[in-house]
Amino acid sequence: MSTKHFEFQNLGRQNLEESCRATLEAADKLSPTSRCDFKWDAPGTAFSKPPPNTIALLIDATKIDGSARILDENSEQVFAVGVEVENKGYQVLVLIEQGWELFTQRQVDIAWIVAT
Repeated sequence: MSTKHFEFQNLGRQNLEESCRATLEAADKLSPTSRCDFKWDAPGTAFSKPPPNTIALLIDATKIDGSARILDENSEQVFAVGVEVENKGYQVLVLIEQGWELFTQRQVDIAWIVAT
């Protein structure tokens, strides 16, 4: 499996959302005329399923004190993408596939990116 993910280095929230939109358009996940909402959350230690119409997940590892793993229930792989303290200082954008869910441990800020 080839997981598409992109790293940004310590962008402010407004610049980060603009960069994510441009990246999603370039990856054909979002048309230039479409809108998307960033649903920010800090779930603590939990399993989370993406909301309907989710096209990507943004994991803010600039101040990470835990980990985030994207699990693929359709694969034998334990996880498709992992973001941990080694990624500190970056924000990681992951293109979500059907059947994926998120497992976070401790404090991790995330945003589900939902096409509207």
